[in-house]
Amino acid sequence: MNKIDMHFHSTMSDGKYTTDEVINDAIERKLDFAAITEHDTINTDFPILAKQNWIDSIEWVEISVLDDKLSHKHLHITSYATKFSWEIYDVLADTREWKINRVYKQVSVLKSNWFNIDYEEFLEFCTEKWFSIENLNSAHISNYIFQNEDNIKLIEELTWEEMDMWKFIAKCLKEKSEFKHIWWSEVEKYEPTITEIWKIAKKWWYFLSLAHPNFNFKDDYDLFRFFVEEYADILNGIEINTLASKKWVEVILETVKKHNLILTFGSDDHFIRGKNPDTFHGILWYPNPHIPEWVMLENFKNFLLVTNATQSIKKV
Repeated sequence: MNKIDMHFHSTMSDGKYTTDEVINDAIERKLDFAAITEHDTINTDFPILAKQNWIDSIEWVEISVLDDKLSHKHLHITSYATKFSWEIYDVLADTREWKINRVYKQVSVLKSNWFNIDYEEFLEFCTEKWFSIENLNSAHISNYIFQNEDNIKLIEELTWEEMDMWKFIAKCLKEKSEFKHIWWSEVEKYEPTITEIWKIAKKWWYFLSLAHPNFNFKDDYDLFRFFVEEYADILNGIEINTLASKKWVEVILETVKKHNLILTFGSDDHFIRGKNPDTFHGILWYPNPHIPEWVMLENFKNFLLVTNATQSIKKV
């Protein structure tokens, strides 16, 4: 069986392993094809190092986008290119700057509203756990908040509810949260729309795949189908995440066939191991157990034909 993984992360975004460590893991697992998808940044070193170690690879990036047609959901699109243009680099740089500003303002609001939180200490805490400050979000802020017992007590006093970090995000740190009037910070949105990214992709012949719909759409299969109906002319593929349920795999396969799209496959590995293992993402290469091997192989062949990404995999 060919070992293929088209979605994982290093310390350049929010992974726990450096690029070199990821390469070593890929070598140990004997991957045939590996494409690293950093969040809103392009890891140009990985494809070079991979090929030096007889692992085929390409440039790939996971882009934060805003659905501009339907529900205005925040989504992720993975994009392939032989070499990305300056236009994508400019968009990604603006997105990273927006993320940093958003986190800074949110931390400032929390501090001004009685939380024990210091921005520099927060960054140090995150650097030790997740490395890249350009990819921090409300989950990282909430994680830091819940390290302090006084903060937890404050939440209970002001909301009359017991919360964990995830409930705190949902009820206090979102635009439509119940307690947003206390702690939510409004920052002007920057994320590019899917249509904006598509215009650049069309110009430069990039391949666009909808990343992990099982995360983005939860159990709303109808919204997912409706989304693909609207964007079928823009998307080239849809990703089946390692952790996607059997039902999700069935829905994705049905949708891909209907719209003549291509499946991409990814573990979304963040390489968080040890005492606090990562239960939200898969492990490098381990494929989704609900996808037949022949389906993966057929779609990967189609991917190679469409993108002309590589000529060196002889086993496919």
